[in-house]
Amino acid sequence: MGSRTFHKIKAHAEGRTDLSLLQQYMHLGNKLANDSAIHACKHCFPGVVATLEEACLNQWEQQTHLRRLFEFHLDAQKRMAQLQQEQKKEDTLEPVQTSKWDALKEYHVVDCWVAPNIVLNWTRHTAWGPTIAAHMLSWMQQFRWPKEASNDELATIGISWYELVLSFMRYSEMFFPLRRSDNHGREHLIPFKSRQQVEAYGVKFSEFANTFAIFYLQFTGLLSTDIWPCYDRKLVKSLFVQGAQIFTSGFAQRPSFPYQAWVHDVLRPFLRDHQGTAITAIPDVDWIMSEGQYKVLKEDLKGEWKNRAMAARKKLKDMRQWRKKPLQLISFGSS
Repeated sequence: MGSRTFHKIKAHAEGRTDLSLLQQYMHLGNKLANDSAIHACKHCFPGVVATLEEACLNQWEQQTHLRRLFEFHLDAQKRMAQLQQEQKKEDTLEPVQTSKWDALKEYHVVDCWVAPNIVLNWTRHTAWGPTIAAHMLSWMQQFRWPKEASNDELATIGISWYELVLSFMRYSEMFFPLRRSDNHGREHLIPFKSRQQVEAYGVKFSEFANTFAIFYLQFTGLLSTDIWPCYDRKLVKSLFVQGAQIFTSGFAQRPSFPYQAWVHDVLRPFLRDHQGTAITAIPDVDWIMSEGQYKVLKEDLKGEWKNRAMAARKKLKDMRQWRKKPLQLISFGSS
């Protein structure tokens, strides 16, 4: 570099006028160099810029999920401490009160929340494909949520992801597809033709619940508006009152939902017979997919999970940008 001298210049200080003219000159030069680099990258290396932006977005999403995971564990620890202090009070929620909690089978919401119209629907771009997305939209639209948070005893037990995924699988009459690695270590979404395949892959009930929660976030992120009200997602006691020994994550308010009586009838004996702090066994349910359904779903899910997830994230980014600045609808004729 010869005898050139490099000076360290404070960034983003070009607007200051309380400095010497030489220092202001250096700041302006630094801004010019920065703007030129941005312009060069944008117009000369668009592919590189797009790749770096995607990597940055992926890193941000991973950090967000990790933060939420830590927050969940902290909430769980706090809740366990509260349970230990309020054991006598919580003992009144034991499932010996059969008639009381059997009311969950017929639970209904009187004053319902009304969802706004969907302007833009890109849910076919989820990593799970258009078939699962179509089932999801139809299923979600049949929920009846309270218009405002209720203090009713049944409403405040919430609803868990275990109940939600059971309801969805009963509605779609198929087991929810999960990720599995092939012999080369590449992950793919696997459709399950029957319970026999579910057992062959060593699937846990908790996998269905946790993966369905991830799918929900991806699915709702590809809609122009919220079709469920924004109630808190936290630890809820809906499974606890039905016989489980733990609180699980879910929604703080309880809706009425498709096949809720069936879900209750499946979970009560299952939770009674499977005590513990981990829900791994699969309830006594089975759905057998026809050859035609299996072929369509397998076609929907083809390709590596990594590529499918990246394509979905790009669409999520586009939807976030659209939500910030929606395009005006085109109208014809006089107003």
